[in-house]
Amino acid sequence: MSHIIADFLLSVKDRAHMLTVTDAAAVSEAFGALVRAMVRQTPATLEAARAPITAIQFDRVRRFIAENLKSPDLTPDTI
Repeated sequence: MSHIIADFLLSVKDRAHMLTVTDAAAVSEAFGALVRAMVRQTPATLEAARAPITAIQFDRVRRFIAENLKSPDLTPDTI
């Protein structure tokens, strides 16, 4: 979970200048859900953190693909 939260914070940092008030509220709620899931891993806290975790994983894959787009080693298995 600590890696997921770190990736979440990096993602927010990269987009902070574009956040609206509504976005900031959603980011705050997502961060809270992630921290609660990290501190107390129950089915309820993990379910509440599912959407932010999925978004972070998608962002991680997107960045990996962008960084390796020209690499001949970029394959579905590598991703």
